[in-house]
Amino acid sequence: LVDSTFQSFSVFYRQQYSAAYTVHLHQEVEPKKEGRSLLLAHGPQYAPEEVLYQGSVKLSCWYEQGKKCKERFIVLRREYKVEIHENTETFSRGCAAKLVLHPAGGSVFTKEEESKAHQERTCAGILNGVKEDSSSVVSSPDVLAVYLHLHYMGHTCFLFQQEEERDNFLSAIKTCIRHGNLGKPPTHKHILSMASYYT
Repeated sequence: LVDSTFQSFSVFYRQQYSAAYTVHLHQEVEPKKEGRSLLLAHGPQYAPEEVLYQGSVKLSCWYEQGKKCKERFIVLRREYKVEIHENTETFSRGCAAKLVLHPAGGSVFTKEEESKAHQERTCAGILNGVKEDSSSVVSSPDVLAVYLHLHYMGHTCFLFQQEEERDNFLSAIKTCIRHGNLGKPPTHKHILSMASYYT
């Protein structure tokens, strides 16, 4: 019964397939004026100087642990780098950034426990026998933190007073990491993690 049904349908399929394929090719090569082409179009081109985020933020770096957090002016541009300026004046005068972070390959966390767990995982061999620093960068529960872990530099903590400002920064830094990773060749860890999603 199934074979006879397929046999009777194959006649119609052969007739309709060539007509449908010709229409598909015609739409792909010569799109209608009101319709959209099926060929991929280039996305909008942005200037690398375009600013994704800028603002004054309290900042604490891994090499400044134990010191008081300092207010810095942070700029994230479309070239996907994090510029850390001394203050707004030095930025507006056009001075070079005090520190430039390349977030490609980095990890972002919003909770201190997650940040410490990540640090313990990645530095397990280095931290064996080292006394753990129990001091916290976040002084009060009202302060909202973003922890940026970079393989080449340790972690940097950005502290915010308002949730909306933190969310804007978090979105921009994740964009920087994602686009920065596009230019990097994948490492064996990245390949294994991607393969684990499909197995």
